Amino acid sequence: MKPFTMSQIPLDKLLLLALIHVPFTAANGAFTVYNYSQVSASCVNYTIPVYPTSTNIIFSNASKWTNNFGLAQFSADRTGQDPNQQPPVPFLTTSERSNVSYTIGATFCQPKFNGTQNSSTVILASHGLGFDRSYWNIPYQPEKYSFLDFVIGQGYSVLFYDRLGVGQSSKVSGYINQLSIQESILAQLAALVKSGAYTGTLGVPKSTVLIGHSFGSTITHAVAKSKPGAADAIILTGYSNNATLVKTPVLISAWQLKIANLFREAWSQLDTGYVTWVDLYSNVNTFFKAPGYTTDAAMFAEQHKQPFGITELLSGGSPGRTNYTGPVLVVAGSNDFIFCNGYCEGVLEPAAKLDFPSSSSLKTYVQPDTGHGMNFHTNATGFYKVVTDFLASNGL
Repeated sequence: MKPFTMSQIPLDKLLLLALIHVPFTAANGAFTVYNYSQVSASCVNYTIPVYPTSTNIIFSNASKWTNNFGLAQFSADRTGQDPNQQPPVPFLTTSERSNVSYTIGATFCQPKFNGTQNSSTVILASHGLGFDRSYWNIPYQPEKYSFLDFVIGQGYSVLFYDRLGVGQSSKVSGYINQLSIQESILAQLAALVKSGAYTGTLGVPKSTVLIGHSFGSTITHAVAKSKPGAADAIILTGYSNNATLVKTPVLISAWQLKIANLFREAWSQLDTGYVTWVDLYSNVNTFFKAPGYTTDAAMFAEQHKQPFGITELLSGGSPGRTNYTGPVLVVAGSNDFIFCNGYCEGVLEPAAKLDFPSSSSLKTYVQPDTGHGMNFHTNATGFYKVVTDFLASNGL
């Protein structure tokens, strides 16, 4: 596959990007701070100190690998069907309590014109595996793909951040990085936003909404369970509460995982616990659905992908039933491979009702002609409108 080049972006878009100073993630995968593609927004980048406390599973030293042959064997052990050969359990039977300080790279954007109807509602956005915070502000044809562009246009404010281990956030071993740590970090970020910290000139918001995509939705769901007062509404995208449909062995097989620090020079500082899928076509197979995407958008997503910790992947099961009482929206693409085995019709609502029985307003929505990477599909703004309509209908 040829590397993605700027020549693949239409000239008018290049001129727009140059005028409004939106740096791209470098072609080798290194993260670059950019400002924002929406001229009606005022944005500021933050480095936020966090102090997560969590109980963590421990990846066995015996299960770690030093090269791609070892990772391939680990993957094969988890995808085989021989009932007489059970894969070795990669985790110890004990857990450990962790209390470590990190920094989180984040960007806050609000409408330039203060006093817009919804600007005092802050949406706190968590991205999934394989992305950084730019998933919410895709600079390629932002009028089609940028969630941030759309919701700023509807008057909302957004804080979007890099998960621990990604982008400008602190790095930690991929064997250590996991759901429990990410959950504690998001809970702290939500508390900070609710207090008026890291919200630019907005100050204390009227409402705080948590939105996630994929693993970011799992993190959001976990916070709704452990800290039900953390948000006034939660939105789970690229997600299903039906854990039986999430076939991690199938996903591992489809991704053909490779060690990230051997894949791109920009990731050389990461340990062997950080992995990535093998190529563009593996990305398309698991994140996209024809005819709802363009090859240019898929190439852009592949060139800008980010690695993830193996324990993040293996710890990302459904958090289950919650006592959360606020509004809940669960959204998935009709052909989500990862959470619905490629068919989401009739799947979302029954499971969501089990996990959010106390929600004041529970809604599910299936976006047509869309795969798992919802924001990279040509009809993305359709489900963005579902999100803002849902917030408006609940007074947010």
